[in-house]
Amino acid sequence: MRSLYLKVLVWSIATVMAAVIGLFIHLAMMPSRGGGPPVQGGRILADVARQAYAKEGREALRELVRVAGADSNSEFYVTDEQGRDLITNEDRSSLLAERPSPRRRFPFPVPPPPRMVLVAPSSDGSIRWITVLKLPPSGGASASEAFIWILAAVAILAYLFTVYLVSPLRKLAGVVERFGAGDLTARAQTKRTDELGNLARAFDQMAERIDTLVTTERRLLQDISHELRTPLARMRFAVEVARTDPNHEVALDRIRKECDRLALLTDELLEIGVADGDPGGRHMEAGDLAELIAETVEDSSMEAATRGVQLELHGPPAAELKMDRELLRRAVENVLRNAIRYSPDGAIIGVELTAVPNGWQLSIRDRGPGVPPEALEKIFLPFFRADSHRARKADSGGVGLGLAIARRAAQWHHGTMRAENAEPGLRVLLHLPRTTA
Repeated sequence: MRSLYLKVLVWSIATVMAAVIGLFIHLAMMPSRGGGPPVQGGRILADVARQAYAKEGREALRELVRVAGADSNSEFYVTDEQGRDLITNEDRSSLLAERPSPRRRFPFPVPPPPRMVLVAPSSDGSIRWITVLKLPPSGGASASEAFIWILAAVAILAYLFTVYLVSPLRKLAGVVERFGAGDLTARAQTKRTDELGNLARAFDQMAERIDTLVTTERRLLQDISHELRTPLARMRFAVEVARTDPNHEVALDRIRKECDRLALLTDELLEIGVADGDPGGRHMEAGDLAELIAETVEDSSMEAATRGVQLELHGPPAAELKMDRELLRRAVENVLRNAIRYSPDGAIIGVELTAVPNGWQLSIRDRGPGVPPEALEKIFLPFFRADSHRARKADSGGVGLGLAIARRAAQWHHGTMRAENAEPGLRVLLHLPRTTA
């Protein structure tokens, strides 16, 4: 059973059934406090005994008593009004005076007496038929004892159920306290399949996401600090050179260049902020993806020409897609600029848009040296540096955020972005589903 509601229901029913069954068994096993033939039956026997005694005497009474007690655990006597035994002439008057002990009701009865006496007179009152019902010494377990056992069983079942229900909640509370105290590795790690298990797994997913975000932000701050330190150090050195060197132009050019780098870094950091913004603020609308890619390729052609490379676009004339046009344009532009930056002179960069099941796939391939296989996923991390063959050049103008921005834009469109070595070159594949809502 995976539902906590069903578990509560079953445990409640089991508890009540245990109490009812236990009480039923106890009552079924208890001997009768008022056993023996009923009063009306005793009167019939008394009348039979009177008639038999009147006709055949003591022997008839002896036979009647013998037959009545043949299959019974009781003793039977026939007396006159004064209690004299009509068979043995013994005095049975004490039996006439004996009455059943008073009983209190469940759950606190008094212990049963060792025997119970029932006296039934004949219709004319001359004969007394006496039944002595023998009871076991203990009378079985008392109702009070049975009540205590049933109460104990119910308490044990209730305790086990409480432990089963509360234990995972206490564990989860402890994990939440550890996580709130700063231990981002705290996880519930449950195997339960009910609502409590779903709650624990939801917390683990949330904790994993928060851990990833905090770790990423910390790494991003460290990388930003590193990126800012280098141009600021160069600017400081250029300022000192400008103060001492009569030729100020070189120092001023260096200062301008480093200012441009800081401005570019700021712009790309702002783009990451936009890519990580509130999804509710996105301006999603139906548009033509093929037209957007064609415009982006045309805008990037001038930069490609200055670097001696050529862009070739292949794809359908139209590709309908619901998208944030500006955010997606930045993503495609960043991948194109990255491909232009690392392509050798005279190379052709292939841009191809194809239809795939339930979406579109954009492929951008350069003719550069590629990246090591273990770095294919890492190149989408902010400020990641590939090996020396594809490392960012000082004059390339990049700060290592372009592919990170592009992937985040793809994720906001419920798409994916990955890279693979094309030998030669690197191919970046962007998949966008037709339904992005």
